[in-house]
Amino acid sequence: MELRQQRLLRWCRVGFGLLGAFVLLRAVLRPEHRGVILDHLEFGRRLWLGEPVYAPWPAGRGGAMHPLHPPYPPSFGLLTMPFAGLAALGGTPLARAGWAILQLAGAVGVARLLRRLAEPWVPNWSALRWYGLWALLLLLGGRFLLRDLHGGGGNLVNLWLCLAAFAAASSGRERLAGLWLGCSLATKPTQLWLWPLLLLFGQRRAAGWTLLCGAGAALASLALLRFDPACWVRWVQGSVALAGQADAFAEPELGFPPFTWMNQSLRCALARWLGTVPEPFAAQVEL
Repeated sequence: MELRQQRLLRWCRVGFGLLGAFVLLRAVLRPEHRGVILDHLEFGRRLWLGEPVYAPWPAGRGGAMHPLHPPYPPSFGLLTMPFAGLAALGGTPLARAGWAILQLAGAVGVARLLRRLAEPWVPNWSALRWYGLWALLLLLGGRFLLRDLHGGGGNLVNLWLCLAAFAAASSGRERLAGLWLGCSLATKPTQLWLWPLLLLFGQRRAAGWTLLCGAGAALASLALLRFDPACWVRWVQGSVALAGQADAFAEPELGFPPFTWMNQSLRCALARWLGTVPEPFAAQVEL
C-alpha cells in the first residue's frame, strides 16, 4: 500500500510539473500584441526612466488611447521594472517567461503556505490529500487562474506575499511580515484591508513594519520620478473620487476602469449581485 501511495505521489508531482510547463509555454507563445503584461512592462519602463507613468497608452479597450494602469500606484513599477529590463534585453517573450515563472512560484508558494498554516487543524493529512485538495482548488478556480497566468496578472504574486506576511507574523518574524505585506501594498493597495487584521491579532510591530516598508517603496518610486509628486497626487485623487462615487456603473474620473462584465473588482462584483444593472450593460448578456 505504501509503495502504491509513493507511485501516486510521484505521478501527482509529474502532473503538476507538466501543468506548470504548459502554463509557461502558453504565456511565452501568446501573441506579442496581447496581454496585460505589456501594460506592466510599459509601466515599469516609464518609472525607470522617470516618465509620467499614467500617460496615454493604446493597450486594452479596443486599442484606443487611455491612461496606463490608473488604479495602480506609481510604486507598482518597482515590481515590473526588472521585467521591463528583460524585455529590453531579450524581447517580450523573455519578459513573459520571467513573469510566468514568478506567477508559478507564487502558486507554489501559496500552496506551501496554506499547508503550513493549516497544519494545526489537519496535522495528520497525507501529501496525497493535499495534492487532491490543490487539484480541486485548481478545478474550481481554473478559469480565473488561467486568465491571470495567461494575461500576466499579479493576483497570485500578491496572494503569495500576503500569506507569507501572516505566516511570518505567526512565527514571530515581525520585520519579515512587514516586508512582505508592505511590498504587496506597494504594488496593489487593495490588500490594505488586511492591515487591521495584524492589529486584531496583536501583531502591532508587524503592522508598523508594514507601513514603514510601504512608505519606503513610495519614497523609492518618488525618487525615480525625480521627486515630482504629480503621479502620486493623480493616483490619490482618482482613488478618492472612485471611493466616493455612489453609482458604480458611471464612468469614473481620471481614467479609472469603468464597470464591465470582466471587471472582477469587489466594487463591480457587489454592483452586479446587489444592484440593478442598467439596461445597456444588461443587454450585453443573455441572462
